[in-house]
This record gives sequence, structure tokens and C-alpha cells, in this order.
Amino acid sequence: MTSNIKTHGFLNRTLADLPVPPLELDPQPSAATEMIDKLAEEKAKQKANSNTSDLKDRVTTPRKTSSILDPQTPNKTDDSEGTPGSSPSNNSDGTPQDINTSFSLPSFDKSPYSNPGTPDHSTSATPAATPSSKTPTAVTRLLDVIDKNDPTCDLSPRSRKTLDAGIKKLDEVKTPARKNEYTTRIRERLGKTLIATGASQVSPSCQQRLVFSCTLVQELRDSWTTFLAHRVDVTILDAKHFQDLEDDGGFHICPAGHQRDASVHFRRTNIETGVWCGKVFDSDRPTKPLKKFSSFIPRTMTKEQYDVLISNTINDDRCKIVAEGNRRLYRLDGKGLLVEMYFKDNGAIVRSAIPQFHYEVYRGKEKDFTIEYYDQFSLNDPRRVCTYTVNYEQLFELLLKDPAAVVYKINDDKIIVDVGVLYDRNPKYGSCSIAQGLLVEIDRNLLV
Repeated sequence: MTSNIKTHGFLNRTLADLPVPPLELDPQPSAATEMIDKLAEEKAKQKANSNTSDLKDRVTTPRKTSSILDPQTPNKTDDSEGTPGSSPSNNSDGTPQDINTSFSLPSFDKSPYSNPGTPDHSTSATPAATPSSKTPTAVTRLLDVIDKNDPTCDLSPRSRKTLDAGIKKLDEVKTPARKNEYTTRIRERLGKTLIATGASQVSPSCQQRLVFSCTLVQELRDSWTTFLAHRVDVTILDAKHFQDLEDDGGFHICPAGHQRDASVHFRRTNIETGVWCGKVFDSDRPTKPLKKFSSFIPRTMTKEQYDVLISNTINDDRCKIVAEGNRRLYRLDGKGLLVEMYFKDNGAIVRSAIPQFHYEVYRGKEKDFTIEYYDQFSLNDPRRVCTYTVNYEQLFELLLKDPAAVVYKINDDKIIVDVGVLYDRNPKYGSCSIAQGLLVEIDRNLLV
């Protein structure tokens, strides 16, 4: 590389070029004198060339300087969502980017140029913002509230105001990509807070709604955590309610070896789907029932598999059969497995997920349908194969007399009836061996 800086002339001149005052010398110098002059001339040339080369190296390869010492012109952006007064070279979380220098800076836990009071989010798993993106102050402060507050406790008035301001700012963002970026930051930061309480994430971050399984749902009810979760598409599964009795409800996961497994009697298992049901008794007092009826996921299915099925289901509208109030009826897979979910806190919490024993659709020509199931009194007793047949003519007759057995109304024409509930309310017509969850979808236009 050639330098643009000119070197001083004396560096390129030899001793012979320098002015010498006139001396009275012998006009015919001796051979020794000529040799000395020649040696001096060669030495001067070598020194001059050395000085010139050193200067060129320093000029052509200057030491890099800090962006603070030599600022670059910032990239302009036409987006007005940035924080007023913040530098465009900042990271998306408000902290300055690493400074590219050729000299060493002292090490700090946080950047020495961070604004006081601004949390360091450099370890966040959120996607990096585009170079022109700047996180609004209201969103940054909202992230700070998530970091500094217990998810199960109430916020102070000041923190609640900050939370509301952050949500308001998020709602005001017009650019879909930018809004998704900020929402992702909040969701993942909230997810880290939930995981710190023992929750586990059960859906990949690429899904529209993040799902977490948590045992502290009772403490999270009606908290700022569930308020925020609802606004940024986060759902929390009540793991404790799924796995054991709670508030006279729950208990839908009972694998082999569960502490209450031997206390479930009158066990009936759908041979096709694996869903089973029974009556739960007190383990210390075997004759005292704790829950008259509870349905369970298949014995071969783990809690983690069930959580994933629920997560995939609530992220796919095609799985939803019907919704009424805080209840939803979903298809979990392509093998006939259905679940009824109860939501709380505007959909932020799945309080219960109840497996349904069987689902049948009346097509208009059938006279009846039959299901096969295993019957077993208790865990260690032998089981036998049984069948139960539903006669449509009798079903329709009962339905006209007692429409209260309609558990869902899909639309003006289609309804869903629980056969067990219908016969339980009208015992003189017979009984149903499956107390709940034997559902039939009927089109009223097909009724005779």
C-alpha cells in the first residue's frame, strides 16, 4: 500500500547532496579519501532508506481507533418506535454494541457505557434485532419488571403502571415484524421467569403460542403473570391439577406406580383409544370415595407426551371441535383421542384437561353403535372384555324429554350429547356403564 503522506526531503538525500562549506583541499584527493567518502555515502543511503520505510509502515497501517473516538455516521431509520435520544448503534435491548478497538479495555460485568438502571439482557435467547431496530423504552422497562418481580406476587403500583405502559406501547406498534420482535422478547423473558419457578416449556418457540407446564398455577391465578401471559400468547398448564386430586377435581394422569393407582376402582378402559376411567377412593379408608368419576389418559402415555399433544392442539385451530364459555373440546390426535379443556384468566391457564372416553358422530342411517372396553374392579383383579351399545331411537326419545344432557351446541343444527349423563338423569330407561365422556354428535336435521 502506497502512502499519501509525503516524506521530508532530507530522508532521501545522501551526504554528498548536503551543502559543504568550501574548504581548501587538495584538488586531487587521495585514494584513501575517495574510499572514505564512498563508504560514508553508502552508509547514508542505507540509513535514509531505513527511515523512509519505517515511516511508510506507520502511515499505511494506522492503529484502529474506537467508534467513540472516531464516530461513524449512524444509519437512519424511518421507524418512529425507537427510544428518543438513544444511539442507533445500540443493541436492540438498549445497551451499546461492543466497541471494535485495537487496544484492550478493562473487563466489566456490564458494558461500562450502559445507561444506569438499564438491565443487561445480553444473555437473553431472543432473536437479535435488525441493525435499524431499537427497543422502545416502555418495552425495555417492561422486561425489567419481569426480571425483578416474583411471578406469584402482586406488583407495586409503580411496577404495574410500567407493565401497563409496556403493553400499551406494544399495541401501538404498527409494523408486524417489529411487533413480533418485541412480543417475542417479552414472551421469552416471561418464559424464563416461569422456568425459574419450576415450570417447563412444552412447545417449541416457533409456535404461535408458547405453552408451559407448571405446578404453581394456583399461586399464579389472577396475578400480573397471567395478565401478561394472556397479552403475549402464553399458556400455562396446571400440572398439579392434571396429576392429582385438587379442590375436589383434577387427577387425569395415573401411570403405573402412581401413589393413587391402587385406589382407583371400577376401572373401564376403551380398547380403541386407551382412555380409561374409574372411581377414586381414599387409600387409607378404601370405602370412602374421594371422586365419583375421573377419566385418565392412556396408561402408555406419559405426562410429557400429553403436554405436547395439548400444546400442538391449542396451536392448531383445526383440532377444535367446539368452544363454549371457558370450555373447549379438542381432537388430540388422529386416533379418536379427545380432550375437554377448561381455561382460566382469559385463556392464560389451562386449569383442567379431561380425556373423553369415546366420541361418536351420528350419520343419519345407523340404528346404534357399540364400543368395546375392558372391565376391571381394581388394579390387581383380572379384566374382561365388555361391550356397550347405544340405541339411537331410545337416545333421541330421551333427548326430547331431557335436553339438559346436551353438553355442547356446535351451531344451530349440531349438538353434542353425553350418553352417561342422559341415562343418569333418566334411570328408568336403563343405565350407562360409562358415567361421563361417552359423547355423541348429532345433527338435529337428521332426527326423525
